[in-house]
Amino acid sequence: MLLNKISSFVFVLLLFCSSPSFAQDNKKEAKELLDKFLTAWLIEQDIDRAVTYVAVQESTSDISRMFNLDPTGFDIELWLRKTLTMWLEKDHGLVNNWGHGDPKHPGYINIPAKPADLKSRLNLMVALPEVTLDEMDLRNHIAGPDAEAAYIASFKFDHAPRDGVVILLIKTSTGWKLLPPLWIVA
Repeated sequence: MLLNKISSFVFVLLLFCSSPSFAQDNKKEAKELLDKFLTAWLIEQDIDRAVTYVAVQESTSDISRMFNLDPTGFDIELWLRKTLTMWLEKDHGLVNNWGHGDPKHPGYINIPAKPADLKSRLNLMVALPEVTLDEMDLRNHIAGPDAEAAYIASFKFDHAPRDGVVILLIKTSTGWKLLPPLWIVA
């Protein structure tokens, strides 16, 4: 009986002591994925590679619902390419004319899908913007029942200080997923 209590105590102690490490590993993995995505997008301005880090197809229904669109006719990959490219435009007046990436806005059709087609492209960044990465309890809400961990990242661009970008990162049984970035206005 005493041996069972000691074994139980040791098991609980090991479980308790390993939890912070597990949380740190999760945060480290999420940050690594986020840094790869942000490097491809903002530093290298390689939209083709940036798109590979995003759970595009898994996000179709959520993004189409956000814009009140029929998911069967919505090309989420084109939307993502246009949106990522749009954020590389230095002239915020153009971004306003494009409707901030809203596919129902008349200006949406004019958003280029490649940074090379921008009129006033941001200079290549040499360092990533300061990004906050906070743990979120999104399980059974946005992430679904198989989510193991979730983080939210946010940052602002210097050229648009009232606007921000929010990115959700979710770990499921198949690994980390980065959901399409969303533009928010402060």
